[in-house]
Amino acid sequence: MKSALPQLYADNLAEPNSHPAVESRQRARQVSLVLRTLAEEITASLSAAACCIYILDWARQELVPSTFWAAPGVHTSFTRQSLGNSIAGLAVEAWNQKLPDHARRGLVRIDQIAGDPRLQSLAETFPHQNALACPFTLPGSDSLLGVILVVDKQNADTFSAADEQKLVDFSNRFDLALAVQNLELFQEKQRWDQELNIINQINHTLASAAHPMDLETACRLILEMPYLKDLFQFDAAEICLWDEATQTLTSVVRA
Repeated sequence: MKSALPQLYADNLAEPNSHPAVESRQRARQVSLVLRTLAEEITASLSAAACCIYILDWARQELVPSTFWAAPGVHTSFTRQSLGNSIAGLAVEAWNQKLPDHARRGLVRIDQIAGDPRLQSLAETFPHQNALACPFTLPGSDSLLGVILVVDKQNADTFSAADEQKLVDFSNRFDLALAVQNLELFQEKQRWDQELNIINQINHTLASAAHPMDLETACRLILEMPYLKDLFQFDAAEICLWDEATQTLTSVVRA
């Protein structure tokens, strides 16, 4: 997260005495609305079937859809995409190559998705014919924030050079980068709130027990806390104790 952040969106949205967690959710919804409006504007401007604005998750090497918009009558959805096998991922790869034409750095146009050898496995699960993708950063920065993806040109066989320039112009818009950056801030704040809530639940469970609990029971209660698995994204968990004398870990409970 950058140290110098722009003014957050919707500072006047929450009431002065509102709960911080509620205020954070309200602001996140407001920023999501900004992104959704931008996706709608991009879809209309390029006469596309749909537009998705992806945010980069470097830790998981994925592109996460922050919002998308589909034209009337178009039924589609967008899911997380790996950097290695997706159209938006190709745009990230092209961005990292730092081609000479900086104005269109990272721009990727796919005229026929089904026939592209780079997207063989994607073509089976991605029901679109053509696409255009362009990375975006905070203006004046070289730090990549995400990718704009538009699919299926509505009034032509594929996207044109004029469409490419329009998407580049959208990718350079300050409000897009600012909204994404603020959304990341709010989501991080929500994760902190969830972590604090879990810690409080642990303390409350242990303190309010009717009888003293053995160590295994206490640890099992911790692993069974609501939302713990969703928050930390684990398939299995184990609590171990460190024995200073033997310099070893001893397993207490697994889940």
